[in-house]
Amino acid sequence: WPPDLIELMAELAGIVDATGRLTYVNRAWKQALGYTRSEALQIHTKDLVAYEDRGRHRAAILRLMSGEKVVEFELELSM
Repeated sequence: WPPDLIELMAELAGIVDATGRLTYVNRAWKQALGYTRSEALQIHTKDLVAYEDRGRHRAAILRLMSGEKVVEFELELSM
């Protein structure tokens, strides 16, 4: 996707590195969660996930790291 499209879309979008740390968040993500881009880029994704979904979060990360394609995935966020 062109970066402009991701930045302007209404859905929250973020990019995460192999360690689970955010490397990009779009405007909708920042507005919905109340972080600046600088603040968001200091966050590890596990710190955003509700306690009851952390096992599913870890399983999805492991699937991605093994090369499996994860097309759609939802978690509850803890704020």
